[in-house]
Amino acid sequence: MDGRLVDSHCHMSADEFAQDLNDVIERAQQAGVKALIAVTEGASEFGRVIQLSKIYPRLVFPCFGIHPLQGSEQALHSVRTQDLETVLPLFQTYGDDIVAVGEIGLDFTPWYAPTVLERDEQLMVFKRQLEISKELELPVNVHSRSAAKVTIATMKEQGIRHALLHNFAGRPSVAMEGLQAGYYFSFPPAVSRNDQRTKLIKQIPLERICLETDSPALGPEKHLGVAIGFLLPPVLVPNTPDKELMGRNISIMFYGTAAVSTLLFILTVIVIQDRPPLPPSQAQAVLPTGPAEDYSYKKSIINLFRNKPFLLLLISYGIMTGSFYSVSTLLNQMIITHHPGEELNTGRIGLTLVVAGMVGSILCGLWLDHTKTYKMTTLIVYVLSFIGMLVFTFTLDLQQLLVVFFTAGVLGFFMTGYLPIGFEFGVEITYPESEGTSSGLLNAFAQVFGIIFTFIQGMLTTDYNPQAGNIFICAWIFLGIILTALIKSELKRHGANMGNSKGQMVPTECPSEKISNGVKLGSSSSLSHETSL
Repeated sequence: MDGRLVDSHCHMSADEFAQDLNDVIERAQQAGVKALIAVTEGASEFGRVIQLSKIYPRLVFPCFGIHPLQGSEQALHSVRTQDLETVLPLFQTYGDDIVAVGEIGLDFTPWYAPTVLERDEQLMVFKRQLEISKELELPVNVHSRSAAKVTIATMKEQGIRHALLHNFAGRPSVAMEGLQAGYYFSFPPAVSRNDQRTKLIKQIPLERICLETDSPALGPEKHLGVAIGFLLPPVLVPNTPDKELMGRNISIMFYGTAAVSTLLFILTVIVIQDRPPLPPSQAQAVLPTGPAEDYSYKKSIINLFRNKPFLLLLISYGIMTGSFYSVSTLLNQMIITHHPGEELNTGRIGLTLVVAGMVGSILCGLWLDHTKTYKMTTLIVYVLSFIGMLVFTFTLDLQQLLVVFFTAGVLGFFMTGYLPIGFEFGVEITYPESEGTSSGLLNAFAQVFGIIFTFIQGMLTTDYNPQAGNIFICAWIFLGIILTALIKSELKRHGANMGNSKGQMVPTECPSEKISNGVKLGSSSSLSHETSL
């Protein structure tokens, strides 16, 4: 070996190189690159790569291929047979000049090829180009995003012997099938920040691995801006290799966040009152009133920590909410591990999780208001969250983004839907203690569990894989189910409300025969149906 490098997959005809191609070529040669395998994606690039091969002979080696996705970056669509038909004569005309057929392949990303019809048409175009490669006795340079298994199976079925699977992101077991067929694999610099891909590479023999840049698409710093959040960050901080521009975009995002937060703070101070003119419920009306200085926050805290049902809820609420915080924080890392280059879709998945959670919160609140079955509802939502987490854990690596969207939505629906239920259940079993105190403790425990879970799940995800981190979360949620089942359901606040409507007494924690907020207390021990059970 002479120590020089071959870039086995790059897009030298890309518009991004239009202004400084000579400088790019010079830097590549200075870095020790002796060959650039220049692939194409569409018909408009065929003439350009031939021209580049004439300008830079024995450095730029052209390939012809129709990519499975066509159109501009903002309007990609699945390839159609007519996209190939128009360039078929060029394969024969320049058959002696090109070194491979590529970039060809399959891309079953749900956004671009959601229907069976579109995927079948991709297969037709792919198979036709495989036939051309055999006619010209040329290797193929192959794209296989979200379709690794089908891609390799199709090539084996068509009798392809010489193939390079570029930026391969399939399962190790699928990679083994490609190795058995004699195929090669190439990886771009982007894998340097992907632990899962690094583990895949270690399972492939070194003599079957090629280097590629996929330039200008997958450099080591390409996607920093879109990997830091859900939906808005990828929009406010778009992909750019310009670090100065990226820093400016991040500053705009942070200053915008600060401005919105400040506005909300001002509105809170001006608009929100200390308390409503009239008590919102009978339970609030019967609470004793007195000077603010008579209220003891310390005593309220002590009373709450002596309440065994509330302690169980405190831990189980912390587990569930902490799990949600951890999964939300590490969502990008988990999805990018199995779906490299899908930062923007990761943001959309995060948005799906949040929006589904908002819907879940509203529906669960309405259900509680209608049924008053606090413990039963809490337990059912907990169990469904556990099931949702299991499904999310074991379907994340299926190479099907549509499945991830669905499972993340289900997970968000139940895990976020649990939050208002937990708060309401806490108020019920701690009445007449301050709702602010019980809710504050629940939120504090949620933050503590969230920090701990994020730290541990992050380490497991980095050191092993996302599945290990998610299984850790599943185990804790299962423990939360057990703790929730042990909570004694004594709905004291609901009992106070029912007592007023029937002219009966409120729970024994409330002083009887006193005037509170202008309402005289009677005598009753009536509680809800769930409490009596």
